[in-house]
Amino acid sequence: MELERQAKESRARTGLRSSRAALAKESGVSEQTLSDWFNGRHVPRDLDQLMKVVEVLTSWADLRAPEYGRWNRLLVDDSSHRTNSVPESSGSDGLRSDPGADASGANPPANQLHQGSTQKGAIAAPARLRRRNLLLGIAGAGAAAGLGFAGWQLVGRRPGQLLWKHRIDGPVSSTPAVADGVAYFGSDDQSLYAVDAASGERLWRFPTGGRVRSSPVVVDGVVHFGSDDKTLYAADANSGEPRWHFRTGGDLGWSSPAVANGVVYVGSGDRNLHALDASTGARRWSIPTGNRVWSPAVADGVVYFGSDDKTLHAADAASGEPRWSVATQGVFTYPTVANGVVYAGGGQNLHALDAATGKQRWAFPIYANAGSSPAVADGVVYVGSDDHNLYAVNAESGAGLWRYPTNGEVRSSPVVAYDVLYVGSGEGDGNLHAVNLDGTPRWSFLIGGYIWSSPVVADGVVYVGGADSHLYAVTA
Repeated sequence: MELERQAKESRARTGLRSSRAALAKESGVSEQTLSDWFNGRHVPRDLDQLMKVVEVLTSWADLRAPEYGRWNRLLVDDSSHRTNSVPESSGSDGLRSDPGADASGANPPANQLHQGSTQKGAIAAPARLRRRNLLLGIAGAGAAAGLGFAGWQLVGRRPGQLLWKHRIDGPVSSTPAVADGVAYFGSDDQSLYAVDAASGERLWRFPTGGRVRSSPVVVDGVVHFGSDDKTLYAADANSGEPRWHFRTGGDLGWSSPAVANGVVYVGSGDRNLHALDASTGARRWSIPTGNRVWSPAVADGVVYFGSDDKTLHAADAASGEPRWSVATQGVFTYPTVANGVVYAGGGQNLHALDAATGKQRWAFPIYANAGSSPAVADGVVYVGSDDHNLYAVNAESGAGLWRYPTNGEVRSSPVVAYDVLYVGSGEGDGNLHAVNLDGTPRWSFLIGGYIWSSPVVADGVVYVGGADSHLYAVTA
């Protein structure tokens, strides 16, 4: 029996109400502090205070509270993390296997990368469990009181552990979206699904006429997603009931919509970027290009999008008027905009372009297609490549920092959360990788087949789809 249900039933039997005010009164922790914890505004730092909350919640569920010593010990002990073996450095590309030092112990040149791995078959050294991550997990106990924080099952689990997996009838290449305790994702079985983010229980299914590899976007209670039946759909996020649909002239493939200021932007195989009214689906304008259009990004009133015409385009988000376009020798796919710079893969390079003018700031060679959208955090750009590597590049200078090798192409887009980088790898590997920000392995979780879905992290859980027809929820 789930703890949350036990707590609610127990409180109902006694005529008591599982409210935040009641929890504050019984635990001696202020209601404002509880609100800050459960809404993610502050991380719990006082273990004594936090354990008082846990004890109250477990008493409401008629369960024994976790012993203080157990958590206190975990604050100082090393945790056991498992990782898969990674390939040896070929020794022919100048990449180093020792982070930050060459054979003499000196630091490498700024433009030289090191390989974030150990030798083949090696196991990563145990990583010390961070106090912050432990407390985030225990704070999930708020779910037992119906306080809106759905992470009680994280208590006592180590990072990289499976919480649940939800099986459907086709591979999941779509990146999930998590909103208000629900995970939404598409599948090659021609459907979009909504499942409970805490339990994995299916809530509803929305069938379409083609594969749903487009990643859904949830805004204002509406989920927007595309299908290979050449249609962009809008559905009620709670019920799955259709709101509207817009038919384009081509399949949407992996092109995902972007929503900003009441407008939905989506690229299509019909060689156009379309701007639609988010409420009605009525078309506002379309921009033709020379080939398929990929997922757009919107920032500061400008929409940026790549096309198979080997061009990155920028247009006014309100009117569709062109701002600039930049051509390279390769295809631009999924741009990311951060701090006035557009980062995008194209022509076997990672490019950094001035967001206002399109002028190139730098290009970093990755020698293969960059099939993932770059992630930018704390002055570093992370991007995956078909050459089986995840790269870290200085966002300002374009200097390579390190590469993390996998056994498959990295088309999954990396994400940074809790000072950890999460990314999936493709056929031949099939792992969800957690990588420290210095490029060393933290843990890995084997899914199998390939992972083209990008991970999403919410409330201490990583959600990612797999080619084995499952959506996975794994502790972060």
